Amino acid sequence: MSITINNTTVNSRLTIIFDADIQPENNVYYRGGTGDYQMINDAGPASGTGNTESDVYIDNKVYYNIRSHTEIPSDVHALQCRNKNGTWSFELEYTNNDPNYVYDSQSDLPQWVTNVVIRCEAQDKWDTKFKAENNPDYDAIATTHTTDDTYKAEIKRIHDAAVIKADADRDAYLSGHSITY
Repeated sequence: MSITINNTTVNSRLTIIFDADIQPENNVYYRGGTGDYQMINDAGPASGTGNTESDVYIDNKVYYNIRSHTEIPSDVHALQCRNKNGTWSFELEYTNNDPNYVYDSQSDLPQWVTNVVIRCEAQDKWDTKFKAENNPDYDAIATTHTTDDTYKAEIKRIHDAAVIKADADRDAYLSGHSITY
């Protein structure tokens, strides 16, 4: 038996792991969506600063670094939802020594769970749009841009335009659910 959260069907597992602890200084983290590597040097929401993300597992698909700092309380470490032989369990883990909290049913889950899943759906929208738009005809570009510099500049222009369009699709999806990026 599956569960549905917003427009996402979950068959066996939903895990949201929230990074509510201090980030090691000057480590490089990949920021999904932009394709860029950025230096992140913040303490995370447990210390009241930063733009901390979650890793989200929906069945066998993983969404790394989904923005969730405005969604998830800072004392939360993870939410584990599992289907064991047709029976779902919903367990919330804390960053401190508090005992885990077990929800009785899916309907008892807090709204932030749905919001994080919506953010994953928005990432799917971003990925689809980016792949559709960042699909240059390399041979045609090589014909019209004969120097290495102009060729690279055209590839970068196509990439950057694809990011802008993908960002717009993601942001529109989130906005339609009253969530900002």
